[in-house]
Amino acid sequence: MTIRTRAVVDRYVAALADEPALLSGIVAAEAELETNLGRAEDFLEQARRLSALAEVRVAHRVDAEDGAVVVYDCVARDGRGAVRVIDYLAVADGRVSGVRRVYDVVAVGRVLPGLAAGPHRGG
Repeated sequence: MTIRTRAVVDRYVAALADEPALLSGIVAAEAELETNLGRAEDFLEQARRLSALAEVRVAHRVDAEDGAVVVYDCVARDGRGAVRVIDYLAVADGRVSGVRRVYDVVAVGRVLPGLAAGPHRGG
């Protein structure tokens, strides 16, 4: 992994955990976004809701030359439990160029129902 790629992934992880509004400056406008919860077009809004509903903690991270895989435990702020989320990140030209996010959808329904039931829920 290059130092530049590591820095982009570090900024992405920090923004997701602490300041999701900053993601729009880290994720390229033309980035390929994919998620198994809702519509990919709602990715940044979904990240904001996730941060509001849960404390996002990095459980594991594996870096590669052009991206990373980051596993999070998202601990519900109301004490209901945690949801495991995995981001497969691609990095190009100093920005996140792709995100494939996989939620434990069973846990989302049980622990963070507000995430799936947000205002932009899609199919």
